[in-house]
Amino acid sequence: MNYLRLKTYNYYPDFQNEDLKRKATTIIENIRAKNAPGYEHFGFNDLALNFSHTNIAEITEFCQLIVDKHITDLVIFTNTVELDNFKIIDDFLFKNDLLTQRKINFHFFNSDDNVANWFTYFNQISSVFASQQSAFLYVSLTPFSEAFLNFILLCLNEFQQQVGYFRALNNQFLVAKEEVEQQILNLYTLSEHNHKQKHKLKATDFTHKVDSSRRNHANQHFYAIVPEQNILIVPAILHNHFAFFSKTNLILAMLKGADLGALLEGYLVGTQDFTARDVEQNLAFKLGYIYSEWKKDKTVNLLIGSNRIFTGLLNAFAKQSLVCSFEAKPFFATHTIFPEGVYTYGQYLFDPNAFNCGVVFELIYEKVDFVLSDEINVKDMNFKIKDNKLSEFTNTINHGLTITLSNIVTLPLCRITVTDNSELSLGKLIALLYWTKIYEAYLLNQNPFETTN
Repeated sequence: MNYLRLKTYNYYPDFQNEDLKRKATTIIENIRAKNAPGYEHFGFNDLALNFSHTNIAEITEFCQLIVDKHITDLVIFTNTVELDNFKIIDDFLFKNDLLTQRKINFHFFNSDDNVANWFTYFNQISSVFASQQSAFLYVSLTPFSEAFLNFILLCLNEFQQQVGYFRALNNQFLVAKEEVEQQILNLYTLSEHNHKQKHKLKATDFTHKVDSSRRNHANQHFYAIVPEQNILIVPAILHNHFAFFSKTNLILAMLKGADLGALLEGYLVGTQDFTARDVEQNLAFKLGYIYSEWKKDKTVNLLIGSNRIFTGLLNAFAKQSLVCSFEAKPFFATHTIFPEGVYTYGQYLFDPNAFNCGVVFELIYEKVDFVLSDEINVKDMNFKIKDNKLSEFTNTINHGLTITLSNIVTLPLCRITVTDNSELSLGKLIALLYWTKIYEAYLLNQNPFETTN
């Protein structure tokens, strides 16, 4: 059975309190009646809940265009928000993927990254631009900067020089809002502008060095037109920080092999639970209330994952916890993976001024588990071995971690238990992430969409 569970240690809020129940009911009723502040941004929820087989088929057809070209390397131009959303999926579902070598390789250029890093990575993957099995994918919900557009133009010119003009254009794909589409389709105009202004696209323009041959390629200007069938427009109803279920992210997920149906089903089931009036059954309201109370008298929150698959998710929760504040009171959050993180954070946990609250995410079963000893040999032994799987040893470590943090460190702690790292579980966790943020903001009399950084 798939489930999420929440348990607190050294902090015991009274969820039976009638005032708290009335407050929860009022918030939920306002959301349902479309009277809650920022309700115009709840399109992210409507989009996920109403995602049909037709929508999934549209994404499948788009992905098939890439697969049919036998693409092995996909160069993706995007931003931090999109990268964070994809990292949640990649870490949670594919951290220990046994089929990684047989899947498309993703190469990301982040528009929010340092310019020098663009060119460093450009040089590292130079062989990708010379392959006919490479393709470009433009993914963004927000417009790119002019500097990044110039960099895209340089990459495109390099790609065209290496594999041919028309082949390079046919291997371009775009999943974005209309304003981003217009930017990419206008790259030729940008190239003309640079040429007329005698502003050649050199690496020195970006305080970095590219070899002379590539610099000469940049002086040439080509049409940058994405074939119409390779374009998929994302609805403008999505708030940029509630866009996990945008087509931009779902296409990347499907290309890696995620089951979108199960992912959306998990969100649907989670949302039904997290919009229930019964506070006892509403996990998201509980966590949102805990965060709203912690921010009144605590300053530093440590998010701990029992497995590396939680890395992307912890990053999202850490950013979420910085969204709302209580009377401009500072509240900081960081995240780590235990037991590896013990060497970094272990000593600080005993300092009450370092961390004064924490949230632990633990996993019960992994999709890919390891048997430590042959099952036949175990059965033939005269004595019984209680734990023979790696996950069973991990659960023992998790139990010890909880005991240490709650009884020895006496840290106010919230433990969230996840059944497995399936698409269904991930969908529920995304619902928990978003609805926790929403409830926390409303409990602090704030707009969850205006306070998002």
